[in-house]
Amino acid sequence: MHSLFLSLAGVPDFPNGSTKQVLCATWLTMTIVTATYVGNLMAALATEKLVLPFHTLEEFAEQNIYVPGFTAGGLADLVLKVHMRSVTSRQTERSLR
Repeated sequence: MHSLFLSLAGVPDFPNGSTKQVLCATWLTMTIVTATYVGNLMAALATEKLVLPFHTLEEFAEQNIYVPGFTAGGLADLVLKVHMRSVTSRQTERSLR
């Protein structure tokens, strides 16, 4: 009954539930996007750029500061072992022919 009197008096209706949900979802999304952007911008401006003492693989091979390698048991180790087995088996097959 109360809403009938308000509508007759020309008072606009309040937004229904779906409009509130859309507005809240939009506000939350924009807040998350803005916070992510500002965080990434601050991180990019706060860190120093890494300067390596070499630019090519040849320079890396000639220097004595860093030792090339990888941890044992990792994916690179597994790939190298499988590759070396296949190379060794091909060489063995060629030598047997």
